[in-house]
Amino acid sequence: MAHYIYIHVPFCEARCPYCDFFTLGSGSDAVGQADRWLDLVQRELELWIASGDVSPSEPVATIYFGGG
Repeated sequence: MAHYIYIHVPFCEARCPYCDFFTLGSGSDAVGQADRWLDLVQRELELWIASGDVSPSEPVATIYFGGG
């Protein structure tokens, strides 16, 4: 079975009027927030792999980045 991954990028210059997704502004700590976000994305992927829900014989068909 193939896997499909969506990674939400929550950083936006301004929020679009139609957007209901979680976003973070581009404030003074934007670099710190981005570094923390990258660490958490990496940790989430590591936990997913360690969970046993994925194996080398099950490919990742799509990785979609969305958001800001």
